[in-house]
Amino acid sequence: MKFTPARMCRRSLVLSAGLCLFPVMALAGEPGEGLSSTPQSIDWTVTSGTVPFDITFDKPAFLARVNGTGPYLFLLDTSISGATLDDNIVRRASVKSREAGSSEIGHIGELNIGGVNLKGLDVAVYDWDLAEHGYRRFDGTLGLSVFKHCLLSLDYPNLKISLTQGHLAPADGLQILDYKEVDGLAAIPLGFGETQVNMLIDTGSVEAIMLNESLRDKIALADPADSSVDSEPVPARGNIRLGGFGFVEPPTRFHDQQSAIGQLALYHFDITLDQKNRRVRFLRKQDTYITFGGHSKFGLIVERRGKTLQIKHIVPGTPACRRGLHIGDILEGINRQYSADYDEQALQRAFDESDRLLIHVARDGHHLIFKLDAE
Repeated sequence: MKFTPARMCRRSLVLSAGLCLFPVMALAGEPGEGLSSTPQSIDWTVTSGTVPFDITFDKPAFLARVNGTGPYLFLLDTSISGATLDDNIVRRASVKSREAGSSEIGHIGELNIGGVNLKGLDVAVYDWDLAEHGYRRFDGTLGLSVFKHCLLSLDYPNLKISLTQGHLAPADGLQILDYKEVDGLAAIPLGFGETQVNMLIDTGSVEAIMLNESLRDKIALADPADSSVDSEPVPARGNIRLGGFGFVEPPTRFHDQQSAIGQLALYHFDITLDQKNRRVRFLRKQDTYITFGGHSKFGLIVERRGKTLQIKHIVPGTPACRRGLHIGDILEGINRQYSADYDEQALQRAFDESDRLLIHVARDGHHLIFKLDAE
């Protein structure tokens, strides 16, 4: 039995200090200014490579091996074109490195993702201990250019990342769209009535829709007076289309950067990127209209298995995601009460009416405690 709390969660743009730091540095040219983060070749020892992913630190996270060691935890962020590797992994995996001005550049001989070997990859060496968070930390970040020579599929409904050979069929305007390349990144067309906006595909963002400030007067909003840059996202209204899919009042925020579509919208799809032909495919098994309700303010969906509760899904950008809870975690207790003592009504009240949850979790033989504050 799956338990899905009913209330709509609030979203926040706040990220950990470590995660905010890298995109800013990347735009400024550091760390790794001028490096090429595209593999020199790919060894297809398997016809395709598939690995499960989690959503943690507000980004898709999966395990990969570096020079035959590991596995290590990498975050996938399609809003950047480079790659980083933690300085501890550089030493552990015998990654060759060199100084480049104020930065250190590493050269990975082999990055293995699900049996597919990406060979000859330059990365910025960085101290990701800044982003250490509780029991689990991450070891590097991978941007879009890492997957330039293969098809990258990010299947949110089934929580799988796949690398395959080949190409997408020509654009049909419904599921397969042509995209524009903006600074090496993929920008897809999103229609707001008669206004069409090129939106970066941003798996590094916790938002649904982010629009450049210059578009404010062209977009219909539920409450225009409440849409300042620092405010909560405001639902956009009207006929909002992504190919053959429609968004129903997506939470929308304005900022001074490139317009982008983030995880709160993306995680409804199975997405495949074909960078060689600049195409992207969106698949969805349910209906073609995407709504944004149906989750608690803490962002947890749990499933009862016998007398235990297991986290089935975590919504991007919510307290559960930012605090480091993972899909598959076993909930041993909620608010100092055994989870086995909760019936469905008690769970509903705890998830929808509490201002704070104290979650006791079993994970990989460890017993962990998380405090989740409602926003």
